[in-house]
Amino acid sequence: MIFPIKANCNHRSKKTDRFWVVGLVFCCISMFHPNVSKAQSLGSENYQLGNVNFGQQLFFTTSEYAAPVILGSGPEVVELTPFSAKIRWLTDKNSFSTVFYGVESGAYSQEVSKAYEGTTSHEIELLNLNPKTTYYFTALSKDYNGNSGQSEEKIFTTPLPVPEISAIEVSNITKNTAEIYFNTNYYTSSIIEYINLETIIKKTVAESGFSKQHKIVIDNLSDDTDYSCIIIARDDEGHESVSSSFVFHTQKDSDPPIIDDIQFDINLVTGKNKVRATIAWKTDEESTSMVAYKESNTDQYQESQELEDNVKNHFITLTDLKPQTTYKVIAISKDVAGNLGKSEEYVILTPKQKRTFLQIILENIQQIFEPFARLFGSE
Repeated sequence: MIFPIKANCNHRSKKTDRFWVVGLVFCCISMFHPNVSKAQSLGSENYQLGNVNFGQQLFFTTSEYAAPVILGSGPEVVELTPFSAKIRWLTDKNSFSTVFYGVESGAYSQEVSKAYEGTTSHEIELLNLNPKTTYYFTALSKDYNGNSGQSEEKIFTTPLPVPEISAIEVSNITKNTAEIYFNTNYYTSSIIEYINLETIIKKTVAESGFSKQHKIVIDNLSDDTDYSCIIIARDDEGHESVSSSFVFHTQKDSDPPIIDDIQFDINLVTGKNKVRATIAWKTDEESTSMVAYKESNTDQYQESQELEDNVKNHFITLTDLKPQTTYKVIAISKDVAGNLGKSEEYVILTPKQKRTFLQIILENIQQIFEPFARLFGSE
């Protein structure tokens, strides 16, 4: 393009100056594009010049228009309890934070959002979760221009909480038994450790199976004794809880042993003019063993040696009874509290002594000469 030029440039008019300015602008526009009415978009990988319209406004587009990128392997669950989960992740630019989650894959029924002021470090805590439940979640980061980046779906499973032991009750306490009742907040197996506070002997009794409402019976206790107990509850994942200690006192034993099922075994002693009798019986509690006996035509009872072992099955053998004699027998048992139990009075008849061949001959001779003895005796 040719512009008119005056010879004397130092004496240009104002009209000529405006002409030069318009020509210069037109020339510059022509360098970018031959059509001045159409905007051109120029750009590179890191810089973008878009919607350029000379004579109106100039806009520059940079990475602010790119979606936030979630870095590394995030989001990650960094803290997990039975009722909560804390999730963290990093982004390459400042953005807001949202976590969508639910109990089904791809179906996120709940969300938690948190706005940060210009941060690339994000943390969202999910509360009011259910124990032992698998959750599916995805993280969303959104910048100030509305661009958003979302992670892939991830999962976590909440653990069971530590068992909680409550409503402990000791009932139906007898002289040697007690029933322990208690509850747990979910299914557990349970053990009771109990200590005799007089002997300091510790024992345990376990519950079979898993339950939320528990009953454990402790037996073989000593009467009139204090016992200290603790309850240990354990779930199927090994989480364990221990109760505070509690004490109960067994009743004093004032009941004598109950004697039942008495049996007798009576035999002649070979070669001796004696009878051996074995007396057996049972009691409802552990106790000692002794027998009192006498001939039926006498008033005074004799007592056997007392066997001091505390048992429920009792045996006493008498070796000096007379043949062909009636005896009265009483079984006696004494429990560890000193209560004495006695059976009713039993009557036994010992067998007649067997006669030898010589005894039979002498008895026959005696019978033959007995009339002569009476005859001579009468004179």
